[in-house]
Amino acid sequence: MTREMKKFVVLKDTSLRDAVKKMDLNGKGVVIIVDYQGKMKGILTDGDFRRAVLKGIDLDTPVYKVMTKKFKYVDKSRSMRQVKNIFLKNPIIKHLPVLDNGFFIDLILRDEVFGITEIEKGKTPLNADVVIMAGGEGKRLDPFTKILPKALIPIENKPMIDYIIDYFLPWGINKFFISVNYKASIIKFYFKDSKKNIKYEFLEEKKPLGTAGGLKFIEGKVNNDFFVTNCDVIVKADYSSILEYHREAGNLLTIIGSTKNFTIPYGVCRVNENGKLLNFEEKPKFDFIVNTGVYILSPEALQYIPKNEYFDMTDLVRVLLKEDKNIGIYPVSENSWIDVGEWEKYQDAYNILRDRIRE
Repeated sequence: MTREMKKFVVLKDTSLRDAVKKMDLNGKGVVIIVDYQGKMKGILTDGDFRRAVLKGIDLDTPVYKVMTKKFKYVDKSRSMRQVKNIFLKNPIIKHLPVLDNGFFIDLILRDEVFGITEIEKGKTPLNADVVIMAGGEGKRLDPFTKILPKALIPIENKPMIDYIIDYFLPWGINKFFISVNYKASIIKFYFKDSKKNIKYEFLEEKKPLGTAGGLKFIEGKVNNDFFVTNCDVIVKADYSSILEYHREAGNLLTIIGSTKNFTIPYGVCRVNENGKLLNFEEKPKFDFIVNTGVYILSPEALQYIPKNEYFDMTDLVRVLLKEDKNIGIYPVSENSWIDVGEWEKYQDAYNILRDRIRE
C-alpha cells in the first residue's frame, strides 16, 4: 500500500468518530476498513455515516459495526473496461477499492475515471438559488463589527461572504439573494466594486427582521427549493446530495446539522430520589446534532413567514412543526462545519481556511 493510500485506511476497531475525521482529511467521502493484517473488511462512506447518526448510533462505536460489509471491488489485474462497467452498472458507487489477495492497495474514484463531473462542467447545475442572511450586527465579533459588517470580516484578505459564495459556485449555482440591514451600504458597495461574475439581488430590511424574516422578500421570486445560509458559517458538503435528500423526503425545511461532541468538565454524580449515589462518571461526553445555520427551504415554507415582522428560523421551525409539515435533518461531520460567529471560532476558522488556501 502506498503512502497516498494510507490516508484512506482505518483499522476495524477505530471509532466511528475517528474514522470520519480521517474521511474529512482525505476529502473523498470514504474510508477503507482493514483488519490488523491489512485485509479489507468493509467500506464507510459519508452516506453510511449520515445514516448512522440519524439512527442514534454512538460515535464511539467501532467502525466495523456500521461499515458496509458487502462492497464492489476489483483485482489488481483489472482492466479499465472492467472498472467502467462496474461504475456504469452501479451509478451510486463513487469509490472502487483495488485488492490484491484481499489486501487493499488502491482506490479508483468515479470522477477520475470519467473526468470532471457534469456539475463542474456547468451542464447540469443544481436548480436552486441561495439566500445569504447578512443583515445582523454581529455583536459577538465586536469590535470588528463596529467597523465592518459581519459578512465582510476578512480571512486571508478575502471576506467571509466570498468563501460562502465560492463553495456554491462549483455546483452551477450563480444566483444569490443577500439580505442586508446593518451597514448595508458597505456590503452593497463591495459587490458593486468586486465585479463578481454572479447574479445577485439585495433584500433590504428597513428594520432587523431576524434570521428568517427577510426571506419573505423572495416570495414569488423563487419557484424551486433554495438554500439559506447565515453569513458567518460555511458547510463543506455535497450540496447535490443534500438537495436530493430534501426533495425525496418531501421536506418543506431541511436543517443541515453537524455532529458535535461536548465534554462536561466535572465528575457527574447520578443519585436516586433519596440522595443515594447510584453512579459516578468522570467528565462524561455527549454527542448532539447541532444547527449549522445552513438550510434548504421549499417555496411553500415562505407562506408561514409573517410580512415585515421580526421572525427567526427557530420561529419558522416551531410553526412548521405545529402545522405537521415535514422538517428533515441532514447531518454532516463536525469538521465539515466552519463557524466564524464569535472570536474564538473566528480564529479557528481563520486557521482552517488559511490552511485550505495554502494546500
